[in-house]
Amino acid sequence: MRNVNTGALQYAPAISADGLELYFTRATPAALPRIMLATRNSVNDPFGEPRVLEALTGFVEAPSISLDRNEMFFHKRVGEKFVIFWAERY
Repeated sequence: MRNVNTGALQYAPAISADGLELYFTRATPAALPRIMLATRNSVNDPFGEPRVLEALTGFVEAPSISLDRNEMFFHKRVGEKFVIFWAERY
């Protein structure tokens, strides 16, 4: 998990059914929380450097990935409320 954990706050992890993709939220004092993705080639390999899922904008967190990895649910702050959103992989 060396490539995943940083000095920022990492939370709300979700791993794909095959164990090759790790989705999580990263928050820093200087930026809004972002949903990140770290991948690996096999379950015996470490996760690589995570990347921000740029298509998900605003105050987004708490990813939940479908078994086939084609859909994700997450919540997003809209005004003073948190709303559940859905995203499709493309």
